[in-house]
Amino acid sequence: ILIEQICTQVIHKQHPDPDSSVKIQNPQILKVIATLLRNSPQCPESMEVRRAFLSDMIKLFNNSRENRRSLLQCSVWQEWMLSLCYFNPQNSDEQKITEMVYAIFRILLYHAVKYEWGGWRVWVDTLSITHSKV
Repeated sequence: ILIEQICTQVIHKQHPDPDSSVKIQNPQILKVIATLLRNSPQCPESMEVRRAFLSDMIKLFNNSRENRRSLLQCSVWQEWMLSLCYFNPQNSDEQKITEMVYAIFRILLYHAVKYEWGGWRVWVDTLSITHSKV
């Protein structure tokens, strides 16, 4: 649904690295997935799904300028992205998840400031949203 490439097999291991031709077709699905993950009960399985989701997002954003741009165009993406991390991590799994969220922020903010016209506004919006959350 996210990238419009249907796979009939269920994969229980790390997804293969996407190449630069893999495009996010429905970026609104990212918010839906993040909301479901945030509202799911805390258990090892949900942590693993969260880790896989963030890992896939990092790969999709690292490999494609268009993927970065598609998320940056979503309204208040920072808000639901921050909802995935832990501001006071209690264990190494929570710390890893938080670091992955921060890595996504680094990728997206660097892209916004360097490549997008008016990208500095994304930085200002991110600071404002982060300040309201922390």
